[in-house]
Amino acid sequence: MDRGEEDLKKVQEQLKIYRQAVLKKAFEGELTKEWREQQKSLPTADVLLEQIKEERQKHYQLQIENWKKALETWEEKGKKDKKPSKPAKYKLFNSPVIPLKLKLPINWFFDCIGNTCTKTEYGTSSKSNTSGDVPVLRMGNMQDGKIVWEDLKYSSDPDEIKQYLLRDGDVLFNRTNSPELVGKTVQYKGERSAIFAGYLIRLNHIERIISGAYLNYFLNSHPAKVYGAVVKTDGVNQSNINGEKLSNYPIPICSIKEQHKVVREIESRLSVCDSIKASMRECLDKSKALRQSILKKAFEG
Repeated sequence: MDRGEEDLKKVQEQLKIYRQAVLKKAFEGELTKEWREQQKSLPTADVLLEQIKEERQKHYQLQIENWKKALETWEEKGKKDKKPSKPAKYKLFNSPVIPLKLKLPINWFFDCIGNTCTKTEYGTSSKSNTSGDVPVLRMGNMQDGKIVWEDLKYSSDPDEIKQYLLRDGDVLFNRTNSPELVGKTVQYKGERSAIFAGYLIRLNHIERIISGAYLNYFLNSHPAKVYGAVVKTDGVNQSNINGEKLSNYPIPICSIKEQHKVVREIESRLSVCDSIKASMRECLDKSKALRQSILKKAFEG
């Protein structure tokens, strides 16, 4: 049993290595190399950069138009509620200062994560309750790149819920945690209504520029973790990566069409990995149960 458990734990470690190898190849364009060679209309890096700038401008103009409509509605209703705030201009981030050790294809380039988002947003700082209308996701609910709906806290504050309500596809980044866990990231997939706590950052990404799933997988990759370890601020048993530092993260950029292909290639491989991982966990649980059964029988004679 000891040898069996040891072998199972070795397999679990090998799966972690395999997972990171898949992500590294994905963000170096290796998983989509053959697909890319078959495409005839993929934009060059220069053209893609201009497209991103145009999309950012279009998105901002849409925000302004929505704000004007909200302002008109507010005035028509007698200015009773809080006045709608005018959207701030999107900040332009310079090229990443610290490069990632990734070899990119010719039509990919590095950009700052902040240039793919409208803003980074911290969650609620209010104290949560043991019951309420909607769950408040905390850093403990983020495990292995997924949301775990266990040990939940709740909120019933309507203003808080309105401000921090998660949208399908939102990416959440854990900004404060132990040095080895800070920076873990998940994508919310609309499983149930929820808001997010202050130790998390919502990346309000522009979907026409970057896929939320692509962003989530990248932030959980080894190159992103290495970068985070360089820029994080360390305290007593805690590390922090604020919204400004997160916005300056370098990320490999390719066309949105190729990003979706990258995500499909990653998931086709990691789904097998997750299945094996679940089997390993089940085997270890059975082994522990068998061990306890042997000990019980031993001391019952």
